[in-house]
Amino acid sequence: MGLTTDEVREIADAFLEAANKLDQYLKDNDAKLSHGQYQLIYEHARTLLRVATVATTEAVGLVIEGLKDPGTKLKDVIAQANEKIKTAATVGLVINLAGAIASLGGGIIAKDPNSIVTALTNIANIIASKS
Repeated sequence: MGLTTDEVREIADAFLEAANKLDQYLKDNDAKLSHGQYQLIYEHARTLLRVATVATTEAVGLVIEGLKDPGTKLKDVIAQANEKIKTAATVGLVINLAGAIASLGGGIIAKDPNSIVTALTNIANIIASKS
């Protein structure tokens, strides 16, 4: 039984929060810690940040794997949005599509699965609109 995208994202967020708590602990207790203690906690915090990044990348992978033929699907959605821009009846529609496409790109670059899903949904809804 595998984890869902949301579960992986929540786990990544939990690791990130732990890393942030350790950083705050270091700031609050710097004078009380030996150099060795400080370094050990610091290295653990950095490890947790790396784990959070890997978990986030995994969540993005799950989103993309959940698409049938993800490369084609993403290109098709963007192509459909480009076609809708050509035939848009209003400037508002073009602005909405541009924002949704930019959000999709940002979600992919940021490795944020929630943003990817939201952007794909927004693009689909805008394309389906009658404007």
